[in-house]
Amino acid sequence: MKSALFSLKNRPYRPRQSANSKLSVHDRIIYIIAFIIFLIWAILLLYPVLWLVLNSFKSESQYYSDLFYGKPFAFPETWEFKNWGLAFTSISLKGLVETNFWGMLWNSIWYCGLRVVMGVLVPMMTAYAMAKFEFKGRALIYAFVLTSMTIPIFGTNGAAFTFYYRLGLYNNPMFVVFTGLGGFGGNFLIMYGYFKSISSNYAEAVYIDGGNDYTVFFRIILPMSMPLIATFGVMTFIGSWNDSGTMLIYLPDYPTLASGVFELSNGNDTLRFTNPPVYFALLAIMAIPVLAVFIAFADQIMSNLSIGGIKG
Repeated sequence: MKSALFSLKNRPYRPRQSANSKLSVHDRIIYIIAFIIFLIWAILLLYPVLWLVLNSFKSESQYYSDLFYGKPFAFPETWEFKNWGLAFTSISLKGLVETNFWGMLWNSIWYCGLRVVMGVLVPMMTAYAMAKFEFKGRALIYAFVLTSMTIPIFGTNGAAFTFYYRLGLYNNPMFVVFTGLGGFGGNFLIMYGYFKSISSNYAEAVYIDGGNDYTVFFRIILPMSMPLIATFGVMTFIGSWNDSGTMLIYLPDYPTLASGVFELSNGNDTLRFTNPPVYFALLAIMAIPVLAVFIAFADQIMSNLSIGGIKG
């Protein structure tokens, strides 16, 4: 034993080779090309963001001067921080109702909150019931869901508007709740596959301890599905925050930041043309919540979802 330990102790140290050192020349070339492509793509994505931020700090005269002389990325001669303050205080949307920045922000918050809850929780309940319960017509419902998702919806907006209007949901916040009760769609399909892969041993253990189906779902399934919930919640929030069409068509008296900014960009007498730097500051402010949420949950979104097991 001593001789063996002695031989191991005196064995020369050989550093472990990394995975990159084992790549062939051909693979390295492919990685370099892919890196260059994605780097160019990232620069193209950051280009308008940098342009937006720089111009939001310029004076109106300098903005038009730089635009005329082809210097869009010129730094502000004097940093007009007041543009960002004006975006909070002087923005007013005049239409069916008059709303300021804070009113549009509040509409964005409750709209996104309802969309996230209805767009994540309802499909999760539907997917769990379809995946874990045996009942007549389950296969038919699943086939109907898949078939309906392949049918184009273009050209149905007129019929949908008439349907919601006759139900009394036009210009009614309950429209958001009602349209979120479907429980199907892309989120449903992914959650359905996720729940199908979960072992039934979890539910059986709860039943043995005297629990019921509600205990299984709310005490076992929901905690296990938090990575999935966080991912779909963030993606639904981003999509809802940037959704302007729904508010413009169905909820015109409840303008959000997305629909409000859209209306402020139309017409020659709107903020986009009367004071572009303030308009750019408003766009930058609008993007901050989305960036903050995405950065906070980036690892959660990008990580692989794993399912625990039961030993025995």
